Amino acid sequence: MDNRREIRRSIESIILPFLGTRETDHEPFQFLIIDISENGLKIAIPRWLVGRDILKQDELINMHIPFRLGAAEYKHGRVMWKKYYDTVPGDTYGISMENRISPYDPVYISLETLKIDIDFQEFDSLEDISIKLLKDMYLLKKGILVYLKHLLPYFTRITEYRGEEYKQLKDIFLADIIKRVGQNYEKLFALYEETRKASCSLDKISKSIDLEELRELVESEINIEILKTTFKSESILPYLNAIKLLEQKQYADYNMIVMLYMKELEYT
Repeated sequence: MDNRREIRRSIESIILPFLGTRETDHEPFQFLIIDISENGLKIAIPRWLVGRDILKQDELINMHIPFRLGAAEYKHGRVMWKKYYDTVPGDTYGISMENRISPYDPVYISLETLKIDIDFQEFDSLEDISIKLLKDMYLLKKGILVYLKHLLPYFTRITEYRGEEYKQLKDIFLADIIKRVGQNYEKLFALYEETRKASCSLDKISKSIDLEELRELVESEINIEILKTTFKSESILPYLNAIKLLEQKQYADYNMIVMLYMKELEYT
């Protein structure tokens, strides 16, 4: 039996995975949308996805997708149940939508039409939206890089490691994180420049953007739990949470690119 009372409608056009995160540790995972009602949705995390995870009962997740209903949007949901279906090679979850907010995203899923819609209030064209999303992504990654570089002196003050131990920690662990963030920033900037110069339109997104490569560039290079364990200090949490907020904005931008990608597939 279904755990939701609302009428559910399948979303045949949504065939690509999105990025979501758990609220507890902000770790990203990929998921597919199976069907939607006005108050919830069913998602699947098939075994073939690269970014797989196992969600827990009553866990709050951020789907980083704007689900719009009238004058409200929903992006968060709570895991209500978990099941396994023979037709889906993986776990399936029932999600109840929570935390109603005011609409502000240009690309969203309408809970009234159950289709991907686009709001042109602040944009002249689909080209403007796609280029703006890519620009946001590289600027957000740059912001994460700046945060990390400013945090290095702070880590020096709060860590229990001293002398050679801290030098090794800094040179191997922290430097590697900063290096990877810097490399991903440069690749995102290059993708933005390439797309901007090519004047990417809706019918060119699938030819100019590799979604799997883009996912790897926007996904977090920083594991909060590892840093908390390493430095044994709660004082770093506000700084790490600020970084995670920038990452969440990147995931939302990525998911909107996925939706634009699927809009293109509808017309090919």
